[in-house]
Amino acid sequence: MIIGIDLGTTNSLAAYYQENEIHMIPNSFGEETTPSSVSVLESGEIAVGKIARERAVTHPSATFQAFKRDMGTKKEFKYKISKFYPVQLSSLILQYLLKATIDVCPEEVEGAVISVPAYFNEHQRHDTIEAAKMAGINVVGLINEPTAAALAYHLLDTEAEKMVVVIDLGGGTYDVSLLDIFESIIEVKAISGDNYLGGEDFDKVIVSGICKKIGVESTRLDIKSYAKLNQIANEIKHAFDNKSEVTKYFELSGEKQEVTFTNQEFEEICEPILERLKKPIDRVLYDSGMKIQEIDEVLLVGGSTKMPLVRKLIARLFGKFPLCHIDPDQVVARGAAVYAGLRNKNVELMDIILTDVCPYTLGVSVTKRLYGGRRESVMDTIIERNMTVPVSRESEYSSAGTLNRHLSIGVYQGENRDPKKNIHLGTLEVPIDRKKNLNPDTPEVKVRFTYDANGILEVIVKSMSTGEERKEILLNSNLLSKEEVDSCMLKLENIKIHPMEAEENLYMISRAEHLYEMFLNDDRERIGNYLDMFRNALLAQDEMEIIKAKEHMLKLFEYFGG
Repeated sequence: MIIGIDLGTTNSLAAYYQENEIHMIPNSFGEETTPSSVSVLESGEIAVGKIARERAVTHPSATFQAFKRDMGTKKEFKYKISKFYPVQLSSLILQYLLKATIDVCPEEVEGAVISVPAYFNEHQRHDTIEAAKMAGINVVGLINEPTAAALAYHLLDTEAEKMVVVIDLGGGTYDVSLLDIFESIIEVKAISGDNYLGGEDFDKVIVSGICKKIGVESTRLDIKSYAKLNQIANEIKHAFDNKSEVTKYFELSGEKQEVTFTNQEFEEICEPILERLKKPIDRVLYDSGMKIQEIDEVLLVGGSTKMPLVRKLIARLFGKFPLCHIDPDQVVARGAAVYAGLRNKNVELMDIILTDVCPYTLGVSVTKRLYGGRRESVMDTIIERNMTVPVSRESEYSSAGTLNRHLSIGVYQGENRDPKKNIHLGTLEVPIDRKKNLNPDTPEVKVRFTYDANGILEVIVKSMSTGEERKEILLNSNLLSKEEVDSCMLKLENIKIHPMEAEENLYMISRAEHLYEMFLNDDRERIGNYLDMFRNALLAQDEMEIIKAKEHMLKLFEYFGG
């Protein structure tokens, strides 16, 4: 059996799909939600989950939380002689969930599907897989959290076609996804997000607000006092539910304190966080070309969406009340279980089809000459973010120097113009023969990126002068075996043909050229314009533009009877 796991910033859950039903897996306390907390006990042993969370206030220096935010980094979490990295702490949570699963699961656990924020980069996804391996879990796939939520939602509502925006705000990460849901097809149109935005950020601004009210400098608080105020902040955050004000009484450094927030004051201190929530929504709409009015439904995911303040903002932005009929804390785990059911080949799920997009722009570092002769490195895009996968694109490049015998191609993931500010995925090098290519403006290498639904990126660099080729898998190569990767790439061979070389397109170009020779004057000019438009679409390798250009060409052929 394959299970689904939601490895969350604040809480984690596991579930499985069997006999047309989702089963949540309880932990040793009989609870379906396990806090993503780890604590070092006085004995040196490790406590995970509920016990660790309870120690966050009494033993804050020995307790680690929200480490999911640091996945993909080498940040160290230290206590006395103990030292942990985020990937190790995450593995302890996964190990705890696996044990709970083995205790209650009716079948042997063969692997797991793990949900990740849609906006997780390659380093973060890699560390998620590594954490699972360390916990003894065979990862059969990753699924983006909003897509998982859509799967869970889809099981309850399979009516007419809908454009659905999924707002996923957890304890430490934030995703916005636009999905086109029609019958058994769930198509991801665009995603955006912020890997450092969530409920933790609300807590921080509320702590600052508390300190201001009681006249204490937050920077001067010791770790135990800060943990105490953070707990108070969390309670205040959840207390605002149709209330005009919230009052809390507590003791800090031996002194009794009282703090009151009116609803207006609470909204004011949270305003910077609410502004940050808007940006990914704007980007998703921009990337997809959709307008607010075209969105049919908004689905809320993640514990932080329970805040009335957040729900009020989302309702105001979209002009409709968001859906929350599935528990926002459970919806991702439920969707991951459905996806695991798909991987288990459950008959009742076989008609569901998922399509996804490439979350980040993929490109290469190139040298650009500026005014005055100065050169700078910039990232040249090959696959843009939010392109539907699978996708394959090719670009050509030449050497910046005249004496170079090899050309190195640096591959990057990210949105910044400066390659150094993006994630370096790898470098491929091929030999070039300058004697065969003395013209500096003539391309010397072809670079092809092929990205599939498993998140696998295949990069092929071919030297046009020597004919030598380098091929490498740079993303998710550790998720699948070599045989599975080879099988995935074999299925994509057809999309590796440049549109300009496809037989159907070559035929249409030849047919248009024949018409051009037959006619004169305005007719010839019209045919030439359509032919140029078609060629430009093929060179741009934009699938939607190619489809539009083909439609124009077919109308042209019909008009001229060619």
